[in-house]
Parts: sequence; C-alpha cells; structure tokens
Amino acid sequence: MTLTTIVWVTGEHEYTKHHELSRNGIEVRVLQHAVPAIDELRSVKYPLIVLDLKLAPGLGLKERDHVIAEIMRTHSGPSAYGNIGLRVIERIRAEGSANHDTPIIVATMYEPEQDNLLPNAKELALKAGAQEYLSLGQSDLSDVVDTIRRYLRR
Repeated sequence: MTLTTIVWVTGEHEYTKHHELSRNGIEVRVLQHAVPAIDELRSVKYPLIVLDLKLAPGLGLKERDHVIAEIMRTHSGPSAYGNIGLRVIERIRAEGSANHDTPIIVATMYEPEQDNLLPNAKELALKAGAQEYLSLGQSDLSDVVDTIRRYLRR
C-alpha cells in the first residue's frame, strides 16, 4: 500500500490517531511547535494539514515571529495557545507559502461552546483559513479518519 504523507501540527504526540491513520494508508509527519511548523509549512508542500489550535510556540520565538511573541506576552492560559494556532493558520495561508492553498482541518479538543477557552474558536479557525473544524471531544476517531480521507480524494 502506498502511503500518503500529511502533516499534523499538534501540541501532543497522539500515537493512537497516527496508528489508525497509517493503517488507512496515511503517513503522519508530526510537527509539535508553532514556529518550526510555520517554517516547514511555508517551504514544504503537503496534500493536507491537520492542526490543533492549542500549540506551544517553540524556540526562537522573538526573532522569528513577533505576532506569536506578542500573543504570549498579552494572553495567558489556553487562550494564548489557541491564538497561536490561529496565527499558524494565517501564516500558512500567506502569499508565498508552499501550502497557501492546501486544505487545513482543525482537529482540537476546544469545544465550540466553551467560549471561556477561546471565544468562537470554530468561527475564528474557519475565518483564518481552515476548511473544517473537528472537535475531538465530540468526534469519533473514525470520523477524523473519514474526514482526512475525504479531503485527500479531492
């Protein structure tokens, strides 16, 4: 079976999801921090990006992305990390990015109705440039796999 490689930008290494995807012919390249993810996704083309909104910034922050540095300075707790995820989407969509037109699926534990964590997370993610928003707290693993496969068939 030929594997299709997608990228999953996440704050956690989610072995169960990645194993299930590999069983379905989908190899996962995991990027765990915002700044390295932005660097790679601006230069390396992928057929699909799956992204968790809750991301840590990574190293080299102040020198490499002043907007993420400002988010960390002005926000605290989960909303800071959610805003970083939104910034990653915006940077992927920027002109000149290798993935400016690559589909982005947000797969996150943020529940759309939990406005205390990140107000209007789903709306903000879609506005930033994501095509799909999956709440992992409400989605079965097979739903995630089916959604990824649907986008890869396009």
